[in-house]
Amino acid sequence: MNKLALLLASASLALGCAASSAEVDDEGDTEQAEGAASLTETSTYYTARRDTRRCVSPLCGGFWVRRVNESRTKCADGTWQSECYVAEIDWSSAGLDGTVQGDVLRGSISRVDFGGFGELGVFKLSEAWQAAVSGATASGSFYKVTDRVCAKAPCFDLTADKLNATKTRELTDLSGANGALATTAVSTEQIIAAGLVSSTPGGGRALSVKQFWLRIVAKPADSLACNVDSDCTLTAYNREVSSSTDCYCTTCPTTVMSTSSEDYYRTSWERSCSHVRLMCPLIMCVKPPAIACVSNQCVIASTPS
Repeated sequence: MNKLALLLASASLALGCAASSAEVDDEGDTEQAEGAASLTETSTYYTARRDTRRCVSPLCGGFWVRRVNESRTKCADGTWQSECYVAEIDWSSAGLDGTVQGDVLRGSISRVDFGGFGELGVFKLSEAWQAAVSGATASGSFYKVTDRVCAKAPCFDLTADKLNATKTRELTDLSGANGALATTAVSTEQIIAAGLVSSTPGGGRALSVKQFWLRIVAKPADSLACNVDSDCTLTAYNREVSSSTDCYCTTCPTTVMSTSSEDYYRTSWERSCSHVRLMCPLIMCVKPPAIACVSNQCVIASTPS
């Protein structure tokens, strides 16, 4: 069972009320009053689609990119257009090889000399997000949605930061055709979701989700690679999980690895196993040893004799 199939199977466990169709206030005054998101956390997000024109590469065959939630995008030649052509996407700048490609990207457009073809746009990638629902069409505004602790009912336990903006909405629910699936996903990680916000019975507010995206995390080539001691950790997430059948107990941190590798393995575990009941033994964990970076490899620190 792949990641998306597991989410579908777990969606029935998601809590939340369906949004009413009344009072769609996606761009209303209440949005301004609820607070401002940090532009450093929400800016430079784009959608990307393949260029299917038939002409000589690199003049064709690259990608069309456009800023989400904006009508104009600044292209490599300095002009503002509805979308911009880039000859290629630099996947390596985010540690990705391009074999798994997202369609919501974070990064910037730069100019690169392509020899006899002149200077063309190249997209320098910092984050890539992959659509979670195959065939679903995105509509409405794009938000980065985060689960948080709820204080009192109605429970506004979701924060939705509008991308390429400084507006934040507090939500009680993710609704719509893919709301339950998105609710399951956001319980374990931050997601990007597209849709409209509306009020719900009882004083709540929901985002009606048409499509949502999960971040593509790069798998480190060397799980022990490091530069400084803080790059290393001891973790209970010691291997990749691709489906619920691969789930394992995360009781005691016993495996040395880099923090980036730990993040990759933990993310894969949470996506597939966070809603799986595991029969794990009760174990008293011993005090973990100190970890150090020695010769660019994470190791258990030697104790003085």
